Amino acid sequence: NETSPESEKQTDLEKLPSPRHQSSHRWKVCNVSAGPDYIPCLDNIQAIRKLHLTGHFEHRERHCPDEAPTCLVRLPKGYKIPIKWPKSRDMIWLANAPHTKLVDYK
Repeated sequence: NETSPESEKQTDLEKLPSPRHQSSHRWKVCNVSAGPDYIPCLDNIQAIRKLHLTGHFEHRERHCPDEAPTCLVRLPKGYKIPIKWPKSRDMIWLANAPHTKLVDYK
């Protein structure tokens, strides 16, 4: 019995507002332990485990799932709506930066 990546990674449903010209769509929330940095083609553990050697760095290449996930990754705690340009050129929300060393320059 083979399950799709979509069914493995989805937990509950969230209803997101959509523009008036579109119908409402129910998005499933991904059950991802990697957090907001989850990238399906790089975090495909099942495909990486099937590799026999790591000497040529095949494990660092993209290994996209056969079926693309159709779920959303939750926003990190404390995430705020980004500041608009051009103000964002000089200022960002610290909670939105996954690695605070990236903000040292700003």
